[in-house]
Amino acid sequence: MTTRVSRFLAVATAAALVLGAFHAKAGAVTPPDQPVLIDTSSAAGSVVASSASATAYPASKAFDGAWSTISSDRWLAYINPNKSDYTGGVTGETPAYAIYKFNVATKVNTLRLRIPSDKDYACSDRAPKAWTFSGSNNGTDWVALDTRSGVTWASGTLTKTFTFENETKYEYYKFSCSEIGGTNDYLQIYELQFLYDAGIVLTDLTTSSSGSVSASSPALSSYEASHAFDGNLEGAGRWLGKVDSASNSRYLVWRFNDKTVVNAYQLFLPTTGGANYDVRSPRDWTFDGSDDGTNWTQLDSQSGEPARAAGAKAYYQTSPPNTTAYQYYRFNCTAICGNNEYIQLGEIEFYNVNLGRPAVGDASLSRTGALTYSVAATMAQNAADLFWIADDGTASFTNLLASGVAEGASVTNTLSGLAADTTYEISVLATNENGMAETVAGTVYTGTLSLGAATDADEAGLVAGGVTVSCAAADPFPRTVNYS
Repeated sequence: MTTRVSRFLAVATAAALVLGAFHAKAGAVTPPDQPVLIDTSSAAGSVVASSASATAYPASKAFDGAWSTISSDRWLAYINPNKSDYTGGVTGETPAYAIYKFNVATKVNTLRLRIPSDKDYACSDRAPKAWTFSGSNNGTDWVALDTRSGVTWASGTLTKTFTFENETKYEYYKFSCSEIGGTNDYLQIYELQFLYDAGIVLTDLTTSSSGSVSASSPALSSYEASHAFDGNLEGAGRWLGKVDSASNSRYLVWRFNDKTVVNAYQLFLPTTGGANYDVRSPRDWTFDGSDDGTNWTQLDSQSGEPARAAGAKAYYQTSPPNTTAYQYYRFNCTAICGNNEYIQLGEIEFYNVNLGRPAVGDASLSRTGALTYSVAATMAQNAADLFWIADDGTASFTNLLASGVAEGASVTNTLSGLAADTTYEISVLATNENGMAETVAGTVYTGTLSLGAATDADEAGLVAGGVTVSCAAADPFPRTVNYS
Protein backbone atom coordinates (compact mmCIF):
# COMPACT_ATOMS: atom_id res chain seq x y z
CA MET A 1 0.00 0.00 0.00
CA THR A 2 1.47 3.35 -1.02
CA THR A 3 1.13 6.66 0.76
CA ARG A 4 0.53 10.19 -0.56
CA VAL A 5 4.00 11.66 -0.09
CA SER A 6 6.40 13.50 -2.36
CA ARG A 7 9.13 11.12 -3.50
CA PHE A 8 11.58 10.59 -6.33
CA LEU A 9 10.77 7.84 -8.82
CA ALA A 10 13.63 6.22 -10.74
CA VAL A 11 11.81 5.08 -13.89
CA ALA A 12 13.32 2.67 -16.38
CA THR A 13 10.70 2.91 -19.12
CA ALA A 14 9.16 5.78 -21.07
CA ALA A 15 5.45 6.26 -20.45
CA ALA A 16 2.64 7.90 -22.31
CA LEU A 17 0.12 10.23 -20.67
CA VAL A 18 -0.07 9.73 -16.92
CA LEU A 19 -3.49 9.82 -15.28
CA GLY A 20 -2.80 10.22 -11.56
CA ALA A 21 -4.30 7.85 -9.04
CA PHE A 22 -7.41 9.95 -8.87
CA HIS A 23 -9.71 10.30 -5.91
CA ALA A 24 -13.20 10.01 -7.37
CA LYS A 25 -15.73 11.28 -4.86
CA ALA A 26 -19.33 10.16 -4.98
CA GLY A 27 -21.68 13.10 -4.74
CA ALA A 28 -24.50 13.32 -2.23
CA VAL A 29 -27.86 14.98 -2.48
CA THR A 30 -26.81 17.26 0.36
CA PRO A 31 -23.30 18.60 0.99
CA PRO A 32 -21.63 16.55 3.74
CA ASP A 33 -20.48 19.47 5.84
CA GLN A 34 -22.05 22.77 4.78
CA PRO A 35 -25.70 23.61 4.16
CA VAL A 36 -24.79 26.25 1.60
CA LEU A 37 -25.27 26.64 -2.11
CA ILE A 38 -22.01 28.46 -2.59
CA ASP A 39 -19.02 27.57 -0.46
CA THR A 40 -15.96 29.64 -1.27
CA SER A 41 -13.67 26.87 0.02
CA SER A 42 -14.56 24.76 -3.04
CA ALA A 43 -13.07 24.99 -6.53
CA ALA A 44 -15.80 27.47 -7.48
CA GLY A 45 -13.25 30.30 -7.60
CA SER A 46 -10.33 31.94 -5.84
CA VAL A 47 -9.00 35.13 -4.25
CA VAL A 48 -7.61 37.36 -7.00
CA ALA A 49 -6.70 40.51 -5.05
CA SER A 50 -6.49 41.85 -1.52
CA SER A 51 -5.08 44.68 0.56
CA ALA A 52 -1.78 44.25 2.38
CA SER A 53 -1.82 41.23 4.67
CA ALA A 54 0.63 39.59 7.03
CA THR A 55 2.90 37.29 5.05
CA ALA A 56 1.82 34.11 6.83
CA TYR A 57 -1.87 35.08 6.93
CA PRO A 58 -2.99 36.01 3.38
CA ALA A 59 -6.60 36.67 2.36
CA SER A 60 -6.86 33.16 0.90
CA LYS A 61 -6.94 31.89 4.50
CA ALA A 62 -10.43 33.41 4.80
CA PHE A 63 -11.68 31.19 1.97
CA ASP A 64 -10.02 27.83 2.72
CA GLY A 65 -12.96 26.23 4.55
CA ALA A 66 -10.91 25.79 7.73
CA TRP A 67 -13.20 26.71 10.61
CA SER A 68 -10.78 25.66 13.33
CA THR A 69 -9.35 27.90 16.01
CA ILE A 70 -5.77 27.33 14.86
CA SER A 71 -4.18 30.76 14.53
CA SER A 72 -2.54 29.89 11.19
CA ASP A 73 -5.99 29.58 9.55
CA ARG A 74 -6.81 33.28 9.83
CA TRP A 75 -6.64 36.25 7.46
CA LEU A 76 -4.70 39.08 9.07
CA ALA A 77 -4.91 42.31 7.07
CA TYR A 78 -3.10 45.54 7.89
CA ILE A 79 -5.85 48.13 8.32
CA ASN A 80 -3.66 50.81 9.92
CA PRO A 81 -1.96 52.84 7.14
CA ASN A 82 0.95 53.48 9.50
CA LYS A 83 1.59 49.76 9.97
CA SER A 84 4.21 47.97 7.87
CA ASP A 85 4.99 44.29 7.44
CA TYR A 86 8.60 44.07 8.53
CA THR A 87 9.08 40.91 6.46
CA GLY A 88 7.56 42.18 3.22
CA GLY A 89 7.80 45.93 3.44
CA VAL A 90 4.09 46.45 2.68
CA THR A 91 1.99 49.06 4.43
CA GLY A 92 -1.55 48.91 5.73
CA GLU A 93 -4.62 50.13 3.84
CA THR A 94 -7.98 51.51 4.87
CA PRO A 95 -10.27 49.95 3.93
CA ALA A 96 -8.79 46.47 4.10
CA TYR A 97 -10.30 44.30 1.36
CA ALA A 98 -10.37 40.94 -0.38
CA ILE A 99 -11.72 40.18 -3.88
CA TYR A 100 -13.04 36.71 -4.72
CA LYS A 101 -13.57 35.68 -8.35
CA PHE A 102 -16.01 32.90 -9.21
CA ASN A 103 -15.28 30.75 -12.25
CA VAL A 104 -18.93 31.22 -13.24
CA ALA A 105 -20.96 34.39 -12.55
CA THR A 106 -23.00 33.61 -9.44
CA LYS A 107 -25.74 35.12 -7.28
CA VAL A 108 -24.82 35.95 -3.69
CA ASN A 109 -27.26 37.33 -1.13
CA THR A 110 -25.77 36.16 2.17
CA LEU A 111 -22.43 36.77 3.85
CA ARG A 112 -21.16 34.70 6.80
CA LEU A 113 -18.18 35.81 8.87
CA ARG A 114 -16.33 33.74 11.43
CA ILE A 115 -14.22 35.77 13.84
CA PRO A 116 -11.44 34.28 15.99
CA SER A 117 -10.59 35.02 19.55
CA ASP A 118 -6.96 35.81 20.17
CA LYS A 119 -4.70 35.00 23.08
CA ASP A 120 -3.20 38.51 23.01
CA TYR A 121 -6.05 40.70 21.80
CA ALA A 122 -9.78 40.83 22.49
CA CYS A 123 -11.89 39.46 19.68
CA SER A 124 -13.69 42.79 19.22
CA ASP A 125 -10.44 44.75 18.78
CA ARG A 126 -9.69 43.09 15.43
CA ALA A 127 -13.23 42.18 14.36
CA PRO A 128 -14.89 44.03 11.44
CA LYS A 129 -17.19 46.80 12.66
CA ALA A 130 -18.07 48.51 9.36
CA TRP A 131 -17.83 47.20 5.81
CA THR A 132 -19.27 47.19 2.30
CA PHE A 133 -19.91 44.05 0.26
CA SER A 134 -19.94 44.64 -3.52
CA GLY A 135 -20.31 42.78 -6.81
CA SER A 136 -18.72 43.31 -10.22
CA ASN A 137 -18.48 41.62 -13.60
CA ASN A 138 -15.12 43.08 -14.58
CA GLY A 139 -13.30 43.50 -11.26
CA THR A 140 -13.24 47.29 -11.71
CA ASP A 141 -16.76 48.67 -11.63
CA TRP A 142 -18.44 47.76 -8.34
CA VAL A 143 -22.08 47.70 -7.22
CA ALA A 144 -22.59 47.99 -3.45
CA LEU A 145 -24.87 45.14 -2.32
CA ASP A 146 -24.71 45.48 1.45
CA THR A 147 -23.26 48.05 3.86
CA ARG A 148 -22.92 47.51 7.61
CA SER A 149 -21.76 49.72 10.47
CA GLY A 150 -21.67 49.51 14.24
CA VAL A 151 -21.44 45.70 14.24
CA THR A 152 -20.30 44.41 17.63
CA TRP A 153 -18.83 41.07 18.65
CA ALA A 154 -18.65 39.37 22.03
CA SER A 155 -15.62 37.42 23.23
CA GLY A 156 -14.81 34.02 21.84
CA THR A 157 -14.89 32.53 18.36
CA LEU A 158 -18.13 33.70 16.78
CA THR A 159 -19.99 33.32 13.49
CA LYS A 160 -22.54 35.84 12.23
CA THR A 161 -24.73 35.82 9.14
CA PHE A 162 -25.83 38.85 7.12
CA THR A 163 -28.50 38.62 4.40
CA PHE A 164 -29.39 41.21 1.75
CA GLU A 165 -31.32 41.53 -1.52
CA ASN A 166 -29.50 40.55 -4.72
CA GLU A 167 -30.77 38.72 -7.81
CA THR A 168 -27.86 39.60 -10.15
CA LYS A 169 -25.08 37.16 -11.01
CA TYR A 170 -21.62 38.65 -10.53
CA GLU A 171 -18.23 37.14 -11.29
CA TYR A 172 -16.35 39.17 -8.68
CA TYR A 173 -17.26 39.95 -5.07
CA LYS A 174 -15.41 42.32 -2.76
CA PHE A 175 -15.44 42.49 1.04
CA SER A 176 -14.14 45.91 2.06
CA CYS A 177 -13.73 46.68 5.78
CA SER A 178 -13.39 50.35 6.74
CA GLU A 179 -13.40 50.01 10.54
CA ILE A 180 -12.58 47.42 13.19
CA GLY A 181 -13.85 47.21 16.75
CA GLY A 182 -10.74 48.57 18.42
CA THR A 183 -7.53 50.50 17.77
CA ASN A 184 -5.51 47.46 16.71
CA ASP A 185 -3.40 47.45 13.54
CA TYR A 186 -5.12 44.40 12.06
CA LEU A 187 -8.41 43.14 10.68
CA GLN A 188 -8.65 39.47 11.69
CA ILE A 189 -11.08 36.94 10.16
CA TYR A 190 -11.11 33.14 10.23
CA GLU A 191 -13.53 32.55 7.39
CA LEU A 192 -15.75 34.33 4.85
CA GLN A 193 -18.54 32.52 3.03
CA PHE A 194 -20.60 33.93 0.17
CA LEU A 195 -24.02 32.25 -0.06
CA TYR A 196 -27.24 32.43 -2.04
CA ASP A 197 -30.57 31.44 -0.47
CA ALA A 198 -28.74 29.26 2.03
CA GLY A 199 -31.88 29.01 4.13
CA ILE A 200 -30.16 29.99 7.36
CA VAL A 201 -32.74 30.35 10.12
CA LEU A 202 -31.46 32.82 12.67
CA THR A 203 -31.47 30.98 15.99
CA ASP A 204 -28.44 32.87 17.30
CA LEU A 205 -29.35 34.45 20.63
CA THR A 206 -26.64 37.10 20.18
CA THR A 207 -28.00 38.49 16.89
CA SER A 208 -31.69 37.58 16.74
CA SER A 209 -34.85 37.67 18.79
CA SER A 210 -36.53 35.08 16.56
CA GLY A 211 -37.03 32.72 19.50
CA SER A 212 -35.50 31.11 22.53
CA VAL A 213 -34.70 27.82 24.26
CA SER A 214 -37.97 26.86 25.96
CA ALA A 215 -37.01 23.53 27.55
CA SER A 216 -34.06 21.18 27.98
CA SER A 217 -32.80 18.26 29.97
CA PRO A 218 -30.64 19.15 33.00
CA ALA A 219 -27.32 20.79 32.20
CA LEU A 220 -24.05 21.37 34.00
CA SER A 221 -24.04 24.79 35.63
CA SER A 222 -22.73 27.53 33.27
CA TYR A 223 -23.19 25.26 30.23
CA GLU A 224 -26.96 25.52 29.71
CA ALA A 225 -28.80 24.68 26.51
CA SER A 226 -28.85 28.35 25.46
CA HIS A 227 -25.12 28.00 24.72
CA ALA A 228 -26.05 25.82 21.74
CA PHE A 229 -27.46 28.98 20.10
CA ASP A 230 -25.01 31.70 21.19
CA GLY A 231 -22.73 31.66 18.11
CA ASN A 232 -19.74 30.67 20.24
CA LEU A 233 -17.91 27.43 19.45
CA GLU A 234 -15.30 27.74 22.17
CA GLY A 235 -15.46 25.92 25.47
CA ALA A 236 -17.41 28.59 27.36
CA GLY A 237 -20.06 28.48 24.63
CA ARG A 238 -20.84 24.76 24.80
CA TRP A 239 -23.93 22.90 25.98
CA LEU A 240 -23.27 20.08 28.45
CA GLY A 241 -26.59 18.25 28.80
CA LYS A 242 -27.35 15.51 31.31
CA VAL A 243 -29.83 12.65 30.97
CA ASP A 244 -33.41 13.51 31.86
CA SER A 245 -34.67 10.77 34.18
CA ALA A 246 -38.22 10.83 32.81
CA SER A 247 -37.38 10.61 29.10
CA ASN A 248 -33.96 8.93 29.43
CA SER A 249 -32.63 11.39 26.84
CA ARG A 250 -30.61 14.56 26.55
CA TYR A 251 -32.69 17.13 24.73
CA LEU A 252 -33.28 20.78 24.02
CA VAL A 253 -36.32 22.59 22.60
CA TRP A 254 -36.23 25.80 20.57
CA ARG A 255 -39.41 27.90 20.35
CA PHE A 256 -39.75 30.30 17.42
CA ASN A 257 -41.74 33.47 17.99
CA ASP A 258 -43.43 32.75 14.64
CA LYS A 259 -44.07 29.35 13.09
CA THR A 260 -41.12 28.51 10.85
CA VAL A 261 -40.26 25.80 8.32
CA VAL A 262 -37.04 23.95 9.19
CA ASN A 263 -35.89 21.20 6.81
CA ALA A 264 -32.20 20.91 7.74
CA TYR A 265 -29.93 21.33 10.73
CA GLN A 266 -26.23 21.23 11.54
CA LEU A 267 -24.38 20.15 14.69
CA PHE A 268 -21.05 21.70 15.70
CA LEU A 269 -18.72 20.31 18.34
CA PRO A 270 -16.86 22.93 20.39
CA THR A 271 -13.45 23.87 19.09
CA THR A 272 -11.58 24.44 22.33
CA GLY A 273 -12.00 24.41 26.09
CA GLY A 274 -13.86 21.12 26.32
CA ALA A 275 -12.84 17.54 26.92
CA ASN A 276 -13.96 14.05 25.95
CA TYR A 277 -15.22 15.30 22.57
CA ASP A 278 -15.55 11.81 21.11
CA VAL A 279 -17.37 10.07 23.98
CA ARG A 280 -19.72 13.03 24.42
CA SER A 281 -20.67 13.18 20.72
CA PRO A 282 -24.34 12.41 19.95
CA ARG A 283 -24.84 8.94 18.44
CA ASP A 284 -28.63 8.35 18.25
CA TRP A 285 -31.31 11.03 18.12
CA THR A 286 -34.50 12.35 16.59
CA PHE A 287 -35.25 15.83 15.31
CA ASP A 288 -38.88 16.73 15.92
CA GLY A 289 -41.42 19.51 15.32
CA SER A 290 -44.45 20.59 17.36
CA ASP A 291 -47.15 23.25 17.49
CA ASP A 292 -47.58 23.14 21.25
CA GLY A 293 -44.30 21.81 22.68
CA THR A 294 -46.05 18.64 23.88
CA ASN A 295 -47.17 16.63 20.85
CA TRP A 296 -44.21 15.93 18.56
CA THR A 297 -43.84 14.90 14.92
CA GLN A 298 -40.59 13.15 14.03
CA LEU A 299 -38.85 14.92 11.14
CA ASP A 300 -35.52 13.07 11.12
CA SER A 301 -33.89 10.14 12.89
CA GLN A 302 -30.21 9.21 13.09
CA SER A 303 -28.52 6.23 14.72
CA GLY A 304 -24.98 4.91 14.92
CA GLU A 305 -23.37 8.25 14.10
CA PRO A 306 -19.59 8.23 14.65
CA ALA A 307 -17.67 9.87 17.45
CA ARG A 308 -16.37 13.25 16.33
CA ALA A 309 -13.38 15.36 17.30
CA ALA A 310 -13.13 18.96 18.48
CA GLY A 311 -14.40 21.42 15.88
CA ALA A 312 -16.21 18.76 13.84
CA LYS A 313 -19.55 19.53 12.20
CA ALA A 314 -22.28 17.41 10.66
CA TYR A 315 -25.20 18.48 8.46
CA TYR A 316 -28.55 16.68 8.06
CA GLN A 317 -31.77 17.20 6.13
CA THR A 318 -35.17 16.08 7.30
CA SER A 319 -36.44 13.01 5.47
CA PRO A 320 -38.79 13.39 3.75
CA PRO A 321 -38.24 17.15 3.38
CA ASN A 322 -40.30 19.03 5.95
CA THR A 323 -42.68 21.63 4.49
CA THR A 324 -44.69 22.35 7.67
CA ALA A 325 -44.06 25.46 9.76
CA TYR A 326 -43.79 24.50 13.43
CA GLN A 327 -43.42 26.72 16.49
CA TYR A 328 -41.22 24.26 18.41
CA TYR A 329 -38.27 22.11 17.32
CA ARG A 330 -36.58 19.51 19.50
CA PHE A 331 -33.19 17.82 19.27
CA ASN A 332 -33.68 14.65 21.31
CA CYS A 333 -30.53 12.57 21.84
CA THR A 334 -31.11 9.05 23.19
CA ALA A 335 -27.48 7.87 23.16
CA ILE A 336 -23.98 9.36 22.99
CA CYS A 337 -20.85 7.68 21.64
CA GLY A 338 -19.27 6.74 24.95
CA ASN A 339 -19.85 6.12 28.64
CA ASN A 340 -20.06 9.72 29.82
CA GLU A 341 -22.58 11.72 31.81
CA TYR A 342 -22.93 14.56 29.31
CA ILE A 343 -23.72 15.30 25.69
CA GLN A 344 -21.44 18.10 24.46
CA LEU A 345 -22.28 20.44 21.58
CA GLY A 346 -20.85 23.80 20.66
CA GLU A 347 -23.71 24.93 18.43
CA ILE A 348 -26.87 23.85 16.60
CA GLU A 349 -28.13 25.69 13.52
CA PHE A 350 -31.54 25.29 11.84
CA TYR A 351 -32.16 25.91 8.13
CA ASN A 352 -34.93 26.19 5.59
CA VAL A 353 -32.94 25.08 2.55
CA ASN A 354 -33.88 25.92 -1.03
CA LEU A 355 -34.70 22.45 -2.35
CA GLY A 356 -34.29 23.55 -5.97
CA ARG A 357 -30.50 23.71 -5.73
CA PRO A 358 -28.49 21.24 -7.83
CA ALA A 359 -26.25 18.44 -6.61
CA VAL A 360 -23.65 16.49 -8.54
CA GLY A 361 -23.55 12.72 -8.11
CA ASP A 362 -20.71 10.52 -9.29
CA ALA A 363 -17.90 12.30 -11.15
CA SER A 364 -14.91 10.49 -12.65
CA LEU A 365 -12.03 10.73 -15.13
CA SER A 366 -11.03 8.33 -17.93
CA ARG A 367 -8.02 8.13 -20.25
CA THR A 368 -9.30 7.68 -23.78
CA GLY A 369 -5.98 7.74 -25.64
CA ALA A 370 -2.30 8.56 -25.41
CA LEU A 371 -3.01 12.28 -25.03
CA THR A 372 -6.78 12.41 -24.56
CA TYR A 373 -9.03 11.93 -21.56
CA SER A 374 -12.59 12.69 -20.53
CA VAL A 375 -14.70 13.60 -17.52
CA ALA A 376 -18.08 12.06 -16.70
CA ALA A 377 -20.70 13.24 -14.20
CA THR A 378 -24.25 12.49 -13.09
CA MET A 379 -26.84 15.02 -11.91
CA ALA A 380 -28.03 13.74 -8.52
CA GLN A 381 -30.60 16.45 -7.85
CA ASN A 382 -32.42 18.99 -10.07
CA ALA A 383 -31.52 20.03 -13.62
CA ALA A 384 -28.49 22.29 -14.05
CA ASP A 385 -25.71 23.36 -16.39
CA LEU A 386 -22.47 21.44 -15.76
CA PHE A 387 -18.96 22.85 -16.04
CA TRP A 388 -15.57 21.22 -15.56
CA ILE A 389 -12.84 23.14 -13.73
CA ALA A 390 -9.11 22.47 -14.05
CA ASP A 391 -6.97 23.76 -11.17
CA ASP A 392 -3.17 23.41 -11.19
CA GLY A 393 -2.74 24.85 -7.70
CA THR A 394 -1.95 28.39 -8.83
CA ALA A 395 -4.67 29.11 -11.39
CA SER A 396 -7.83 27.53 -12.76
CA PHE A 397 -10.03 27.72 -15.84
CA THR A 398 -13.56 26.58 -16.62
CA ASN A 399 -15.22 24.94 -19.64
CA LEU A 400 -18.82 23.96 -20.28
CA LEU A 401 -19.43 20.25 -19.81
CA ALA A 402 -23.11 20.21 -20.83
CA SER A 403 -26.15 22.51 -20.65
CA GLY A 404 -29.50 21.68 -19.09
CA VAL A 405 -28.56 18.26 -17.71
CA ALA A 406 -31.69 16.63 -16.27
CA GLU A 407 -31.84 15.07 -12.81
CA GLY A 408 -30.52 11.51 -13.02
CA ALA A 409 -28.85 12.04 -16.41
CA SER A 410 -25.16 11.35 -17.03
CA VAL A 411 -22.87 13.21 -19.42
CA THR A 412 -19.33 12.67 -20.70
CA ASN A 413 -17.09 15.13 -22.50
CA THR A 414 -13.48 15.36 -23.62
CA LEU A 415 -11.13 17.57 -21.62
CA SER A 416 -9.10 20.01 -23.66
CA GLY A 417 -6.76 22.95 -23.27
CA LEU A 418 -4.62 21.53 -20.46
CA ALA A 419 -0.93 22.45 -20.47
CA ALA A 420 1.67 19.71 -20.83
CA ASP A 421 3.64 18.35 -17.87
CA THR A 422 1.15 19.76 -15.35
CA THR A 423 -0.88 18.24 -12.55
CA TYR A 424 -4.53 19.35 -12.43
CA GLU A 425 -7.36 18.69 -10.03
CA ILE A 426 -10.53 18.34 -12.10
CA SER A 427 -13.85 19.35 -10.50
CA VAL A 428 -17.40 19.38 -11.80
CA LEU A 429 -19.58 22.40 -11.04
CA ALA A 430 -23.39 22.41 -11.35
CA THR A 431 -25.30 25.67 -11.46
CA ASN A 432 -28.94 26.67 -11.88
CA GLU A 433 -31.15 29.57 -10.78
CA ASN A 434 -31.33 28.14 -7.26
CA GLY A 435 -27.62 27.83 -6.61
CA MET A 436 -24.60 25.71 -7.33
CA ALA A 437 -22.70 22.65 -6.14
CA GLU A 438 -19.26 21.24 -6.84
CA THR A 439 -17.52 17.88 -6.51
CA VAL A 440 -14.01 16.64 -7.30
CA ALA A 441 -13.72 14.20 -10.23
CA GLY A 442 -10.03 13.38 -9.82
CA THR A 443 -6.44 14.40 -10.60
CA VAL A 444 -4.53 14.20 -13.89
CA TYR A 445 -0.87 14.64 -14.72
CA THR A 446 -0.38 15.62 -18.36
CA GLY A 447 3.25 14.61 -18.66
CA THR A 448 5.48 11.64 -19.35
CA LEU A 449 7.92 9.67 -17.25
CA SER A 450 11.41 10.08 -18.71
CA LEU A 451 13.97 7.29 -19.26
CA GLY A 452 16.14 6.92 -16.22
CA ALA A 453 15.19 10.34 -14.84
CA ALA A 454 14.34 11.09 -11.25
CA THR A 455 10.79 12.50 -11.28
CA ASP A 456 9.29 14.24 -8.30
CA ALA A 457 5.75 12.85 -8.05
CA ASP A 458 3.05 13.86 -5.60
CA GLU A 459 1.31 10.50 -5.94
CA ALA A 460 2.93 7.31 -4.72
CA GLY A 461 1.01 5.34 -7.34
CA LEU A 462 0.60 6.39 -10.98
CA VAL A 463 -1.12 4.88 -13.97
CA ALA A 464 1.30 5.07 -16.90
CA GLY A 465 0.06 3.73 -20.19
CA GLY A 466 -2.18 1.33 -18.32
CA VAL A 467 0.67 0.06 -16.09
CA THR A 468 0.68 0.86 -12.39
CA VAL A 469 4.07 2.12 -11.21
CA SER A 470 4.93 2.22 -7.52
CA CYS A 471 8.04 2.55 -5.38
CA ALA A 472 9.19 0.41 -2.50
CA ALA A 473 9.97 2.34 0.66
CA ALA A 474 13.70 1.67 0.35
CA ASP A 475 16.38 4.18 1.23
CA PRO A 476 18.86 5.40 0.06
CA PHE A 477 18.06 5.95 -3.64
CA PRO A 478 17.56 4.51 -6.17
CA ARG A 479 14.27 3.00 -5.07
CA THR A 480 12.85 -0.15 -6.54
CA VAL A 481 10.26 0.27 -9.29
CA ASN A 482 7.45 -2.29 -9.28
CA TYR A 483 5.03 -2.89 -12.17
CA SER A 484 1.59 -4.41 -11.82
